[in-house]
Amino acid sequence: MVKVCSKCGKRKSIFDYDFSNKKLNKRRAECKECRKPQSRKNHSERIAKLGYPKEIHDKLNKLGSGCYGVYHKSVKIGPIYIGESDKIYARKTRHFSKWEDGIIKKDQSPIQILLTLGKIKKEELFFKVLKQMPNSTKKERLDEEEKLIEKWNKGQLLNKQKKPPLLFGIVN
Repeated sequence: MVKVCSKCGKRKSIFDYDFSNKKLNKRRAECKECRKPQSRKNHSERIAKLGYPKEIHDKLNKLGSGCYGVYHKSVKIGPIYIGESDKIYARKTRHFSKWEDGIIKKDQSPIQILLTLGKIKKEELFFKVLKQMPNSTKKERLDEEEKLIEKWNKGQLLNKQKKPPLLFGIVN
């Protein structure tokens, strides 16, 4: 199949276009080549928003897979959330920035809900790799995450709270 790029006007294979909605199999109007400059700009802006120089961002991005903890400055007894990911640093970025539109969504983590409601501030949180697990499977990481949750759960972990976080005084 062929499609015409809305920016450069060239006819290209549909595989030269990124998905706009993978579930519906819809492709973007602009080809990958035309979108590249904008994608780079957006990426740089996201890095700048996090407050890290690009070199540090690139170094952190190479952390790979493993388990991590999210800590709050006022909670001295350990992490408030423990998670696992095959891309630890990318997961940090999602936890701390996906809330910005101010609307609570069904798939948000407890941290995103607290940020959206204004109960905590991004500056009060910090992120720490608890265990790097290069070349690990999802099951191995989930098992390790469960062990870490058992070790640290002193009532403050948001992982096991079914309602929006009780730790910060929110009860629905």
